[in-house]
Amino acid sequence: MGDTGKNPETYAFTKPVACLSSAPEFSQNTTGDDHKVPTILHVLDNSSVVVEFPRGYTPVKVETLPGNGNLTTFADNATNLAVDADISSATKLVYHASERFLPLMFKIRVKDGSNVEVSHEVHIWSYLTPFILADGEDISRNKYTVTMLEKGQRQTQLRMYGLSWHGEDLDIEFTNIPEFVNVSNVIWVESQEQGATFVQAPIEDNVIKNHHGLTINLRPHFTFSGTQYLKLRYVSPTSGKKSDELTVVIKVLENDNLPEIEDGLNETTPNLVNEDNSSGILIDIKGKDEEEIHGLILTIDELPTKGKLFKQVPGETDWWDSTEWQEIDKKFNLYDVGSPIIQYAKSITKASSFRTDLNIDFNFHVENILGAPDCIQNGYSDCEFTPPSEFLSTLEMGSIVRANVYHNNSNMVHLAFSDDTRLSDNYLAAKIIERFGEGVDANYTVQVMPTWTYVEEDGEKILVRCMIHRGPENKNELSYPEDCHVKDDKGNPIIPSSDFNITITNVGLGRGIIYHGRRFWEPARYLSSNMDEMNYTHTDDKSVFYGAKYNTSHNVAEHYLGLSEPRYTEYIEFEIGEEVYPVAVDVGSSHRAGGVVAVKVMTPDDKWVYLVRGDPEKEKAKKKQTIKAYFHFKPSICQQNFKSKRYRIEIDASAESGVYAATVDYVKVIGSPEVQPAVLAYNYSEGTKMRLDSLVKYVPNPDSFGMDQFKFSAHDCGGDFQRKSKEQGTHFINITETPDAPVVVIPANKPLLKCNSSDITGGPVAFDISVTASDVDKDELVFELVLDAGYSVVDSSGNSGAAGMLMQNSKQLTVGSILEANKVESGLYTSDLQILIDNCYKPSIRTGAAEFMIKVYDKDGINYTNRPIQFKILKEDKHLASTSKTFATVFIVLNLGLSAFMMVWVFVYRKHPIVKASQVEFLGLILVGTVLSSSTILTLMQDDGIDGSGAATADMACALMPWLYTFGFMTTFAPLYLKLFKVSKLFDINTRSTGKKFNKLSVKRLLLRVLFLWGIDFIICILFTFAPGHRMTYVRDPLRYDTDDINFAVESAGNCYSEYAFIYVIIIAAFHIVMLTHVAYYCYKTRAINDAFSEGKYLRIAIGSSLQVLLFSLPIMIMMAENPDPDTNLFIRAGIIWLNDFTVLGFIFAPKIYFTYFGVNESGIGAAQITTAVSKAQSTVSKISPDLNSSTNSTANNTSVLATSKGTDSSW
Repeated sequence: MGDTGKNPETYAFTKPVACLSSAPEFSQNTTGDDHKVPTILHVLDNSSVVVEFPRGYTPVKVETLPGNGNLTTFADNATNLAVDADISSATKLVYHASERFLPLMFKIRVKDGSNVEVSHEVHIWSYLTPFILADGEDISRNKYTVTMLEKGQRQTQLRMYGLSWHGEDLDIEFTNIPEFVNVSNVIWVESQEQGATFVQAPIEDNVIKNHHGLTINLRPHFTFSGTQYLKLRYVSPTSGKKSDELTVVIKVLENDNLPEIEDGLNETTPNLVNEDNSSGILIDIKGKDEEEIHGLILTIDELPTKGKLFKQVPGETDWWDSTEWQEIDKKFNLYDVGSPIIQYAKSITKASSFRTDLNIDFNFHVENILGAPDCIQNGYSDCEFTPPSEFLSTLEMGSIVRANVYHNNSNMVHLAFSDDTRLSDNYLAAKIIERFGEGVDANYTVQVMPTWTYVEEDGEKILVRCMIHRGPENKNELSYPEDCHVKDDKGNPIIPSSDFNITITNVGLGRGIIYHGRRFWEPARYLSSNMDEMNYTHTDDKSVFYGAKYNTSHNVAEHYLGLSEPRYTEYIEFEIGEEVYPVAVDVGSSHRAGGVVAVKVMTPDDKWVYLVRGDPEKEKAKKKQTIKAYFHFKPSICQQNFKSKRYRIEIDASAESGVYAATVDYVKVIGSPEVQPAVLAYNYSEGTKMRLDSLVKYVPNPDSFGMDQFKFSAHDCGGDFQRKSKEQGTHFINITETPDAPVVVIPANKPLLKCNSSDITGGPVAFDISVTASDVDKDELVFELVLDAGYSVVDSSGNSGAAGMLMQNSKQLTVGSILEANKVESGLYTSDLQILIDNCYKPSIRTGAAEFMIKVYDKDGINYTNRPIQFKILKEDKHLASTSKTFATVFIVLNLGLSAFMMVWVFVYRKHPIVKASQVEFLGLILVGTVLSSSTILTLMQDDGIDGSGAATADMACALMPWLYTFGFMTTFAPLYLKLFKVSKLFDINTRSTGKKFNKLSVKRLLLRVLFLWGIDFIICILFTFAPGHRMTYVRDPLRYDTDDINFAVESAGNCYSEYAFIYVIIIAAFHIVMLTHVAYYCYKTRAINDAFSEGKYLRIAIGSSLQVLLFSLPIMIMMAENPDPDTNLFIRAGIIWLNDFTVLGFIFAPKIYFTYFGVNESGIGAAQITTAVSKAQSTVSKISPDLNSSTNSTANNTSVLATSKGTDSSW
């Protein structure tokens, strides 16, 4: 090639041949006609093969020998040829192979037709063992998986998975035929009639020949689903050599059909029930699910309209033992899961296995899944660390820790010493049973986990209590069972009894206990992952370390190679604390997760049903582990119609799953104590515990008849809308009619007839009321009045009052009246009536209940109903005073009349020494004060009236009240105070000896003091009246609301109110008390002065009398506050004012009138002077003073008492 000359060189064509590095095709076992082409031969081990010479060549000698085996001539098989051996006379050679040899080559010398010697190669190949295709899309590790549906069949071509190095067609030999899958040979047959067709033939002698095509047909048994194994080898028909075993994994998938329902009775033959049957009828709800993998739930999807459905409630102890029925008041809601609660695994009932190589530390034990997780989830995926202080928290009750059994607070501390030598600390697994305090400083009481071991007694192994103990040699490394001591150093039992507890008190983190957070279950690890090699029962005596309950006996292959699907290798069964309807599960794993393939729940009849099942999630879990995240197996589960506390988790930790040594940290079950009523209860027979149809009870509504129906469905995975029966079942119910009396329908709420303030006009008030009657028989109805409403109402206190008249179309109805009624629809009539109250003003109209009775009957008059129609009249009782106003008026008239009389008397006798001694000006002021004070009664008498029209007047009266009272009080007592003050000073020698002081006692100056005191009250009243929001107004406070209309006040009381009234009352009271204190003081100071000059004695009596009245009346007013009677209230308050003023008038003026007509008392200071003055009453007033000054009976202290001051009033 590459020669561009005109005459290129040519070469003879040589056939390509196989080299020793690649096996020749089976058809290449030939001898050529060219010495350059090697002779290629196949031979079996320990066999021989004839070697022929190339055609056209004659043999000469042996050039090289084969590296294995022997070479002879065909004629002499006994003599082995050597190098250079003459073979010119030989016609053929024979190669004798040894056992198992590699491909080899030897050479011989031959002559061609030109008598030229050339070399010729002979290649000898052993027949190679057939092999199985390397891993591919459908095959891996000599396993080929075939997936098919149950009740189906599948043809599978097997030719391409077994190969020959030599290219020969291989046969198949079956080594294991599955039990639940029929395997047949598919043969290609050609005929003139049908052409080429496939036929199925039985497999003869477990072999199928390559000329049949190596196609098989798989057909599972009718009811089978799961995994089966077909095992085979490829066989060389020439050499008989066989390949390794190929396992055909046949996965027969369940054809999980939707559940089915059996339709109920139809309209032609419905369920029958009488409308008066209050007990109801029982109806079967039937459904079925062939697989029942995830349970079967029957639900009510549509409720009846003319009756009610009830379902049977499971019994408390036995599920089937129940006579209770629960109403189904709502149709099925796919998303109603009740009120879920969270629970964690509480106790272990059974487990396949667990690692025991770290038994002493309790690591990997199955009980580690109990309770809430201990693993830190913030980036620590292994839960195996020494946490810094910020990660430590208070340890929960039941937490697993490691506790030092040699601690001083341990009840086994005596074992910590050997020949006075303290042994090293010995930390064993323990549970926290008490806690004191919080955080890292908390103290705990722990109980060491009881440990056990086997001992030989009388040739038998028995389980006894033991304790891991370092022994007298103080061993450093401890192991089980070698160091689990049954007896102590002295030969005594180390554990006194089987129920003895090793307890350590008052220990804490780093102070007797260690908590490292590692807490998960890990199944046992096995030496092989080949299921065939693991097909034995695995036992481990170390598993009894924490009790016989955990003694494991487990065959991994039995579960993995069994019929169940999905396949699993490990399992754990546990209980939670409270039975619930499962809603969700959460299986947490800190590492090596993804192996959970199924979660099951135990039914009431002790059967396991799947909540969820699937394939291992290795890749998903691996991604979580890569980012150090916690893995949660939280699938959607199939909800059930029964409560349970027993659950089972199945794990695939096989080599195929890739989840080697799977772990589980905790199991959380979320479930609801109740299930929605529309889910029918799980049911079965007590004796046979066979599944029964669910029963419901149908109870017709009162007075309902005709056709009714309800619908139901079946679900084989509750909560999954795709797992619902295709069709809904329907049950029809025919309610047969019974003639019924009419039904009188009164208003839902009792009619309330309100006499509001706007209605109290003195005229009639009418209220509408409607009476409706219906008849389920659709008859015409007649209304008749059989009891009139015009008798009376009865209020809450039992008092009777007028109830008004019953009217219709402006006509008064009487007993026996036939009422007009309007037909609303067939069997439904209504009659509109009125209650007429002729005058809401009437006192006899009061709040209370009343009724009238209507008789309604059908046209035949046979069926009738008497129905009382109740209504209620509401009228506000304002508690307005009536009789007491008359007494209050009398009080005012008495006080004003007496004041007027006294005013006239003072004026007439103003020149009399007695009057002059009392000072006319001050007596006049006292009379004005009593008039103002008594006028306060007028403000108490004001109210807003029965119709509220007096509200403005009442407001004005409230505003005037403090003015009248304060000015009345001050006008009354200020003059008394100043008069007593002046008298005390006039009879004081110090005053008379000082003209300046005496000058200050003039009437004018004293009146200025009165004005000053008035001014203080004036300022207080101005603020009380005109400051924004301070003024007292008339308000009405509700005392009682009606029980039917809580917004209507049936009782109220009016009073004067201000938000700041209490403050002003305190200020006024304090000021007036100061005034009274001064009056009392000067009453005491002038006690020795004659009564003609000082009214102290009588004033003391007046104040005491007023105080008695006040103290006696205040408790009465307090007692009346909660249930105030307006007349009593007004009478007491007006009486207090009247009596107070009347007392003042009486005790001030009565003695003066008496002295005027009968003379004065001759005792006391000034008695002589006033006696002389009275006797000289006919003398001029100007002479009184000298006479008094010249009296010999005067003391040194009062010789000039009556002398007038310079520039003052001439009378004094």
